[in-house]
Amino acid sequence: MLPSSADITERFALACDKAKSLISTQRTERIVMSVAFAGGLHGYLDAFNNNFEEVLQFSKNERYAFDCVSWSIAEKIEKRSELSDLEIKWIGELLRSEFSPPKHEGGRPSNRTSSHTMGILALLLSSDFGLSITRNDASEPFSACDAIAVAMKELERKPSSYSRIKSLVLSVKARKVAQKHTSS
Repeated sequence: MLPSSADITERFALACDKAKSLISTQRTERIVMSVAFAGGLHGYLDAFNNNFEEVLQFSKNERYAFDCVSWSIAEKIEKRSELSDLEIKWIGELLRSEFSPPKHEGGRPSNRTSSHTMGILALLLSSDFGLSITRNDASEPFSACDAIAVAMKELERKPSSYSRIKSLVLSVKARKVAQKHTSS
């Protein structure tokens, strides 16, 4: 059964409020730290067709993926949850210095909203409020990217257009898929 228009309107308004709250109360990099690592891992799993082994391999060369994986494993350890054999192997290789954490990208840290942050925030809003991440440009503006655009406009931050936010969100997934195929 499709949701009624009142239902989608209400969920969209709640998503706009959450996006505005997250963006206004934290530096954008903090959004990545507090929300993104959990959602980011799901995003990587989606980009790699739920192949966790490939995500672990990718994380050895890409810093954000490394942070998502290490955060996820740290959470499991702190909660005394069971680790998979792949996670145990990844930790062992890291501790034996078989690979080093990838370096952060160079340059001065930016206070602007990054494409990773947009992607993670879109995943979060999509998951929490049942919105699609993007939409057909001719459709009603009720996607996670639309909610982010509304929040950014209200906060007078850039980017604040649906089309720019959508392109940032899609570029994150495109880079992951491209990197996956070039590293194979």
